Amino acid sequence: MSSDSAEAQASSSLKRHSAFAVGLTVAVVGGLGLWASLTEIAGAVVASGTVVVEGGAKRVQHQEGGIVAEILVENDELVEQGQLLLRLDGTSVEASLAVVEAQLDDMLARRSRLVAEGSNAAQMQHPSAPGWTPGQGFEAVYAEQERLRQSRALSLEGQQAGLEEQGEQLMQQIAGLGAQRAALSTQLEVLEDEWRGLNELLDDGLTNVGRTNANKTQRAGIAGEIGRIDTDIAAARASIAEREIAHAQLRDAFQAQVLEELQQVNVSIAELLQQKIAAEDRLQRLELRAPQPGMIHESKVQTVGGVVSAGETLMLIVPANPDIVVDARVSPMDVDKVAERQEVVLHLSSLDTRTTPELMASVRAISPATSVDPTTGASFYTVRISVGSEQLALLPAGTRLVPGMPADAFIETGNRTVLSYLMKPLLDQVMHTFRED
Repeated sequence: MSSDSAEAQASSSLKRHSAFAVGLTVAVVGGLGLWASLTEIAGAVVASGTVVVEGGAKRVQHQEGGIVAEILVENDELVEQGQLLLRLDGTSVEASLAVVEAQLDDMLARRSRLVAEGSNAAQMQHPSAPGWTPGQGFEAVYAEQERLRQSRALSLEGQQAGLEEQGEQLMQQIAGLGAQRAALSTQLEVLEDEWRGLNELLDDGLTNVGRTNANKTQRAGIAGEIGRIDTDIAAARASIAEREIAHAQLRDAFQAQVLEELQQVNVSIAELLQQKIAAEDRLQRLELRAPQPGMIHESKVQTVGGVVSAGETLMLIVPANPDIVVDARVSPMDVDKVAERQEVVLHLSSLDTRTTPELMASVRAISPATSVDPTTGASFYTVRISVGSEQLALLPAGTRLVPGMPADAFIETGNRTVLSYLMKPLLDQVMHTFRED
């Protein structure tokens, strides 16, 4: 009996312990389940990002490049907008500009001469052109063109005077021939009167035929001489007409030459003015100035006399007091949980975590399409996160946020129960299995 009693007591004890264990297990599981279903924790989309300066750093470049003549700033120096940063050597540009200006002075002086010649003016007028001022040697060039104008005018007048003098000589020759003809005409009239008288005497037998034949011979000779004189007068008049035409042609040819030269000079002046503008622009751009206020960063210009290449980035101007934002990369699987004005907790991982607090920020914008990381090939959306100045003021004194500094962004998505976190992967798998079936 004692043995049966002991076994009964042991069985009863085991049952009590088993019931207690089951009850405890049920209580723990139920309690955990109740806690998981009632307890909420904050959800967030985790994204890595980098600090970006709003507006970005501005590059300082030069279109043509050149030789460094003077360096006026260095890295980490604060500059104002328009401040002179460095100067390139302008020897070649200044020489080119001087050549263009000298050619322009010459062409403008030449145009003044041609205009005066074309209008038959007594003297030249000083020229003018947009953006042009006379150089130091202009007056000498202008005086030389004035002397050339006078020389050409004297040459033309001399040629015209020669033709006019020849015409006057021919007129005098015609006058002399006219006098000779008049005298011969008088002689011819006398001989004709004598001829009529001889014919009457011959009819009366008072003279012989020899006298009448002599009279006839004299009249024939005088008539021939008068014909020769008429021919000479006609030839002289023709020569006068030719010289009058030559006189007009001489002036016309001179004017045509002046107009042709003037057209060529005007074309040259227009080209030189454009070359002058381009040379002055190149000369002005030899002085590189700050495109915005900020701090010099990554300056590559360290040596006076060094050569910079065309289009090379010589330095960056980072804004001095910029608006700080973070560009975070969000996976396409999580982008549907992100919206504008959503709250974000930023952790600046590169700073000392013991002294650097987490910063509260908000989503400003979400990129409309994905980008691809060229290294990993992974797709992502860019989410721009803005940080208020009051949050930046919480950073330790002396802390400076530099573009490119890493940051972890926790984009809050709302509260969820622990149970939903635990059950969601299982439910997603079950739904996926049902859809496959």
